[in-house]
Amino acid sequence: MIEELKLSFYLPDSKSCRIMDCSRVDYRDGDSQCGDLVPFDAQTRTDFDKVTNAVESSGLAVERIFRDGAGIHVQLTDPPGST
Repeated sequence: MIEELKLSFYLPDSKSCRIMDCSRVDYRDGDSQCGDLVPFDAQTRTDFDKVTNAVESSGLAVERIFRDGAGIHVQLTDPPGST
């Protein structure tokens, strides 16, 4: 799915922002604190939901997904009480 969408950044929930950067453009979903990214359109919302469903079905607590050069990194959230 990440390769299909040419996903470069995915942030499922950061207080008031959901962000997805893909081959089409960089999008945000949330209030003005999200910055100057383009608001989600119908296709982006569908794509975001597909990625979210895949992440949720993995059973991992994913904080974000990002591309760094040729590699794809999946950053997990810290378990409660680990800090």
